[in-house]
Amino acid sequence: MKFKIANKRMVSLTILITFMISIIGIGSYVNAGTDLMNVSRDVSVSNVKSGDTFDVKYTITPKSIVASSQDNNKQKEIVFVMDTSGSMNWVVGENRDPYYGEKSRLDIMKSVANNFIGKFNDGKNKARISLIEYNSYASNITDNFININSNNINKLTGQNGYINNLKAGGSTNIGDGLRKAYYELSNNAQGQEKYIVLMTDGEAEAYSHDDNGSYYMSNGYSYQYDSTSWKTDWLGNIDFNRNPDPDNREKSMEYAKKVASELIANSTDKPNINTFVIGFGSGSDGDKNKQIADAAKGTYFQAQDENTINSVYDKIQKIIDTNVSGKVHLEENISSNLEVVEVKNKGLPQEYKIDNNKLVIDVNNYYTLTNGNYYSDPIEFTVKYKVKDNNICKLGEGGNSSFVQLDALGQVDKKYLEEKIIVGSSNVADSLVDINRTVSVSSVKAGDTFEVKYTITPKPIVASSQDNNKQKEIVFVMDTSGSMDWVVGENRDPYYGEKSRLDIMKSVANGFINKFNDGKNKASISLIEYNYYASTITNGFVDINSNNINSLTGQKGYIKKLDAGGSTNIGDGLRRAYYTLSSNADNEKDKYIVLMTDGNAEAYSGDNNKNYYMDDGIYYGDNYYSDNDYKYYYTGWKTDRSGNIDFNQTPYPDYREDSMKYAKKVASEKIANSNINTFVIGFGSGANGDKNKQIAESAKGTYFQAQDENTINAIYDKIQKIIDTNVSGKVHLEESISSNLEVVDVKNNNLPQEYKIDNNKLVMDVNNYYTLTNGSYCSDPIEFTVKYKVKDNNNICKLGEGGNTSFVQLDVLGKTDKKYLEEKIIDNLVVNSTIQEHGIYHRSDNTIDASNLNVIDKVPTELAMIVDVKSSNLVIDWNIDKTNISDSQIIFKKYKIINGSIDMNHPEQLNLDISTKNSGTISNTTGFNMESGSKYIIIYTITPEKKSGNNINIGASIEGTSNSKPLNLTIKGLPDLF
Repeated sequence: MKFKIANKRMVSLTILITFMISIIGIGSYVNAGTDLMNVSRDVSVSNVKSGDTFDVKYTITPKSIVASSQDNNKQKEIVFVMDTSGSMNWVVGENRDPYYGEKSRLDIMKSVANNFIGKFNDGKNKARISLIEYNSYASNITDNFININSNNINKLTGQNGYINNLKAGGSTNIGDGLRKAYYELSNNAQGQEKYIVLMTDGEAEAYSHDDNGSYYMSNGYSYQYDSTSWKTDWLGNIDFNRNPDPDNREKSMEYAKKVASELIANSTDKPNINTFVIGFGSGSDGDKNKQIADAAKGTYFQAQDENTINSVYDKIQKIIDTNVSGKVHLEENISSNLEVVEVKNKGLPQEYKIDNNKLVIDVNNYYTLTNGNYYSDPIEFTVKYKVKDNNICKLGEGGNSSFVQLDALGQVDKKYLEEKIIVGSSNVADSLVDINRTVSVSSVKAGDTFEVKYTITPKPIVASSQDNNKQKEIVFVMDTSGSMDWVVGENRDPYYGEKSRLDIMKSVANGFINKFNDGKNKASISLIEYNYYASTITNGFVDINSNNINSLTGQKGYIKKLDAGGSTNIGDGLRRAYYTLSSNADNEKDKYIVLMTDGNAEAYSGDNNKNYYMDDGIYYGDNYYSDNDYKYYYTGWKTDRSGNIDFNQTPYPDYREDSMKYAKKVASEKIANSNINTFVIGFGSGANGDKNKQIAESAKGTYFQAQDENTINAIYDKIQKIIDTNVSGKVHLEESISSNLEVVDVKNNNLPQEYKIDNNKLVMDVNNYYTLTNGSYCSDPIEFTVKYKVKDNNNICKLGEGGNTSFVQLDVLGKTDKKYLEEKIIDNLVVNSTIQEHGIYHRSDNTIDASNLNVIDKVPTELAMIVDVKSSNLVIDWNIDKTNISDSQIIFKKYKIINGSIDMNHPEQLNLDISTKNSGTISNTTGFNMESGSKYIIIYTITPEKKSGNNINIGASIEGTSNSKPLNLTIKGLPDLF
């Protein structure tokens, strides 16, 4: 086997051969055939009713296409648009200047730009580049376009080139950067491939306008700009917690999208510009910058660090260099009782149209060239449909009305989507639940992990005419910490006319309670507030009826009188709620805790030794009435010069971790094992959803997150309906798994992170709640994802072996429904790495000779093996008969083989001491990094020394003797030259 080392001579020869082939006239592309893609459509439901929404996920996977030998000589014009706003002087991920040895964002950007441009310096002279920078406004760095070749490259990327001389300062006028890029490309001759590659580390904060204040859309320099002015703290650092003045972010975003859509995407005389927008670092708002890319009908990438942004630009360079794209056209025929609500996707514009009950989407897809094939990433998007009536819903009626078509390289592939029927509620069978299991893979090997998504969909149940008269006891637990005086979304007091969080909470509480005042006298409530510690507002439970409602929700009622102040002791709020409910021994009543917080646990209750306080009792100054010491310990936040809390400084003392543990301890040890139904609501951006969800899960309860007043009203409305309906079910799942699988993790949105493994069965129990809607009890779907790991390669992996060992059972309203999961077989794909060649290495022509194994006495000899790696835990067992060698140490050098060439630039070395042994292992754990799916050449040297016999035996094997390439070398003496 012969390999080549890439060098100037070889590159020149390749270009010459390519040129000769093009003259001879071999076809432009190998025939791509008609099978260009795979298409799948995944529907999230099997039955629906009027008013329901459901998601349908479409995945279009373009297949690889063999590339031709003819080079594409079409010229490329690239405008590289660089953010040089002031924040580019900061490090990635933090709003500060670099410390010694750290890189600024601009340093990284310069390196990325230099590498990007340098890759086009391939001797083909096909690419021309123009450099634009933008901050408060955009400026040309280069004077028009520069050909990327060996004569000009230093002007661009050299030590004193345009890029290395860039400085940072000013605001972020993304729109002006796009405007100048557009005119740079449109002013030039047509016929070239044209690209804009724009990077930003923030969001649009400045815009350009004329003297009349209208957005500036023309080509020229006679315009003004307005930027956003951020306030600073007393050290002169920008304070992003304070509102800027003036705040031009909204206009700046509008301007950027206007330039993108009207000039780049939809101009009647547009020069067909391909646009890439890259957001760099956590300060770049991915959603907003993606909207700009979408407006330009371009592609958006998000990069958080240096490695990621390098790979993003490397991918874009390959897309431009390959210069192959396709057009994907989708038409989905939908029945008249469906409407499209939204199209959500990762990498395509948020644009679609409805034409005669057809959803129509057009998307460009790009290919890159790898190992002689064109590859394109999958295209994924999710469509949310809404049901208008209770008739049967259909997608792709008849099976030939919905399709996806891909046009690429002069070939067309059209795939039809089969008809999908979704049953309306009037046609739902008399069953209680549906179960769907989606497996992410079809084959696996030892060490792999894969995910399985389970969707349990309780069906609507027709409500009976008999009213449920069971009494309900509700403890309403309200956060009255100091931050409740602030507005939602910001850490400041309200301005005139604004509402505080507490104002909203009072309104929500009043609305919640008033809905139970229905004349049925079925609900009683106890009100608790908590800050440093918890206090009972009402004296026990108050029946919700017309006689008592004013004492709760009236103008002079308990809720109206609440004030905010102090820390956030969530654990004590739960503790008081638990004892309030458990002190009433009437277990015939349905019991509920409804707790709201606008933050995280920052205080806890304990004794003098700081042990968590878990008993009953009410706080009276320093002691409980029970004479047990009761103290609270709270987190001490520091303040700035204006007296405002400075959340950028570490508090002292910092009791957040203890406070979180205390809240979870109360929830798990007290509430979870009782018959109390718990709801926890996080309100606003200050409430950490993950942490508060953990508290809810510890109580075996349900967590909701609300960012604004409308959402929190909707959440409390839903909880009120759950309590009022008073119908809940118990869902029990058992999934039988084969012995070579283990459960790694269970991820979900709305159920406790609890499961158990019992005799190779995954077992999970979940409560589900129903609400009464249009005469039926309805419950939300239960979704969770299980991550499995493959333990060995010996057996086929199975879920639900035999088809009757895995099931979901729902018990509700005295009825039971059991649905079995069919057997799912996942092929255990055993893929072995191999030593393809092993022999004497001839460096002169990079060949390995395994037939003539003669070596010369006392003359060092290079040996080599070619390894094809197919697993992530490769181990090569190597041994040698030391009798006839003089070496005490063998040095192995490993090189990667890329596209048939040996990459000599990145060797790795492994020294094997054989002074006291004659064998060893070569693996990732011993110092070599060998990636699965790659090939490597490992070169080593031995020195023959004929001592006893004429042979040297060397063994090399992977995964046993069946994958071995031993050598038997014959020692020859030096030739007699006289």
